[in-house]
Amino acid sequence: MNGTVTMNGTDYMMSVFDRHLRGLGYSGNLSHLILTVPLAPDTTALCQKLSAAAETFPMLSARQRRGFFSLLPYWRLPAKGVSTPPSVQTLRIEPTSGATFDTLRTRVLNEPLAVEQGELVRFTVIAGADRADVIMTWAHALMDARGAETFLAWIGGESPAPEKTLTRRVFRREGVWSDMRQAWKALRWLDRIGTPPPLSLYTVRSARAKPGQTARILSFSAAETAQIRKHSADLGGFLGETNYYLASTIVELNALGGRCGIPAESFIVNLPSNARDKGSNEPVFSNFSSFITHYLRKEQASDMASAVQALQHQARESLGLKLGVAFDCFGSLVRRVPPKPYWDRMKIAMNNEIGCMFFANTGSAHPGLERFLGQEVLALHHATSVTCPPGLGVFFHTFKSKLCCTLVLIEGLLDADEEAAFAANLRGRLLQPHAAAGGAP
Repeated sequence: MNGTVTMNGTDYMMSVFDRHLRGLGYSGNLSHLILTVPLAPDTTALCQKLSAAAETFPMLSARQRRGFFSLLPYWRLPAKGVSTPPSVQTLRIEPTSGATFDTLRTRVLNEPLAVEQGELVRFTVIAGADRADVIMTWAHALMDARGAETFLAWIGGESPAPEKTLTRRVFRREGVWSDMRQAWKALRWLDRIGTPPPLSLYTVRSARAKPGQTARILSFSAAETAQIRKHSADLGGFLGETNYYLASTIVELNALGGRCGIPAESFIVNLPSNARDKGSNEPVFSNFSSFITHYLRKEQASDMASAVQALQHQARESLGLKLGVAFDCFGSLVRRVPPKPYWDRMKIAMNNEIGCMFFANTGSAHPGLERFLGQEVLALHHATSVTCPPGLGVFFHTFKSKLCCTLVLIEGLLDADEEAAFAANLRGRLLQPHAAAGGAP
């Protein structure tokens, strides 16, 4: 790598989210990979692997900068030989401390990184009597979930990491004027779907919000996962599982809004998709995704059949219009806008909202993560920060052929019973798509 690496549009968007969240008193736009293993790993061996990785990949301690004339955001890499490896901290669950895996996980999820000083990755080991969690926390502007899984597989595996990794733009295009025409197409799409605007949980209940985020994990057995996959094949259309998961989540979010007094007239979700070449994990240090914005009117979010049909129609229309390219062009062009006006303009597009929730389906986890530093990995989970608004994120992936779902919430937006009911109803919706919404008889 050279001394600088230019951010792509999604990298910069993630950095804008980070500044916004830290300005509100949150830990920032961070992501976390949680591995559960039988025993606490040897931290000396882990530190050695991370030191070697820092020498190979100076991106691990890069700092964000902006070009004086070009105004483009970029990463400034440290000088050769002075990269700082990610730190490793250990937290122990003592019998008399009252701490649990859940409480310590929540603590780690809300610990900020010193991004301005080049701290972009940190490892935490939570050691218990019968198992241990290894949590990798990273600044979302550095890389997406697929990149993070690949990096963690290098750290925990036996094979050496490649000598370098690529960071580049998502699409090859024809020039500025072509980009502008494509970006205008994305804006027209947003204008079309933003009427009526969405209404998020955070907007309605912002007075209850606390400066913290919580994560609730839903795990499914192999038999349950097979059942869900059968339903997704029958109902999900040509987008399959992602379409099925998204429809299920929106139907239950609509039901939750009805119970909580949130008069939403539409549900808007930015759906990310991996833009890497098929079968490739490169580039690693990049948010290498394209986005398509989907929406459902309230009447389309009342049952699975209506939701799936609407999403299928939009997906085909989006592919025909090449909206993935259009939104990437838009993101590339607005990189020159400073963070505060960037955030403000994004909310103006949809009446001070940026959607009803964050959603992602990262698919099957990297196969190299089935073992970590010589141990079998018992479970793997993702948790990603959410912005305010919307204050809610729902993230899916599969590990060892078992479906996992993580609900991330701004603390205080839902009562404990409301959160538990939403999680239980979403689980039931995935398993029984034709049941009444919201757990109603």
